[in-house]
Amino acid sequence: AGANVHVISRSEKKLSELSSILKMENTKGILSVFPLDIIDLKLFYTFLNTEKANGINFDVMVNSVGIYPKIRLIDTKQEDWDLIMNVNLRSVFFISKYMAQHMIANGNGNIINIASFASELPSVGTGVYAASKAALNNLVKSMATEWAPYNIRVNALNPGVIKTEMTQERIDKKGENMLKHIALNRFGEPSEVAETVLFIASRASSYITGEIINVTGGKLITQDPRQ
Repeated sequence: AGANVHVISRSEKKLSELSSILKMENTKGILSVFPLDIIDLKLFYTFLNTEKANGINFDVMVNSVGIYPKIRLIDTKQEDWDLIMNVNLRSVFFISKYMAQHMIANGNGNIINIASFASELPSVGTGVYAASKAALNNLVKSMATEWAPYNIRVNALNPGVIKTEMTQERIDKKGENMLKHIALNRFGEPSEVAETVLFIASRASSYITGEIINVTGGKLITQDPRQ
C-alpha cells in the first residue's frame, strides 16, 4: 500500500523469501528486513534506538508473534509456561511499550496486536496459549486507554482458523468437523487477516481503538451454523 516496512523475524530464510516476493510484485514502499528474535528485548531496544538515530519514525506497529504448542494443562511444565508467556505476552507487551514511547515523541501512533479466537474459546491442549492471548487482549484495552491522550491507537485481531503452517496439521486431522462451526463454511486465508490489518493501519479506521476484532468467518456465532 506504499508504506515503508521494517520486518523483524528470527527466520532469515523467511525474510529472504519475503524480500524476493515483494521485489517480484514491484511494491511501492521500501522493505527492510532484520533477523532478530524478539524474545531478546535488549536486541529489539537496540534496534529501535538505532533506527531512531538514523531518522526513522515508526507510525504503525504490527505484533504478529506467537507459538502454539499442543500441551494439555496436566502435562504443562514450568518451562513450557514460561516460553509461551515470554513469546506470546511478555515480548509483545514490552515491545509495545518501547514503541509507544517512540510514538509519544512523534505525537501519534498505531499499534496492532495479533491475538487469537482462542482467547475467547480455548481448545483442549492449548490452554496456556489461549490464556496468553486472552491476557494480551485485556492489555490491549488498557494500552488503548492509557495511550489515547498521546494520539496512539491500539487494537487487536482475533483470527479464526486461518490456513497457515501453524494450523495445517489440525486442519488435516479435523478439518471437516471444524468447518461445521464456521458460518462461511471455509477456512480463512492469510491475506484476509492482512487486509484487516491494513484497514486498522489506515486512516479509514481513525476512530477505532481498544477493539478486539474477530476475523473468523463467523466461527461459533450460533450453536450450529450448518444446520
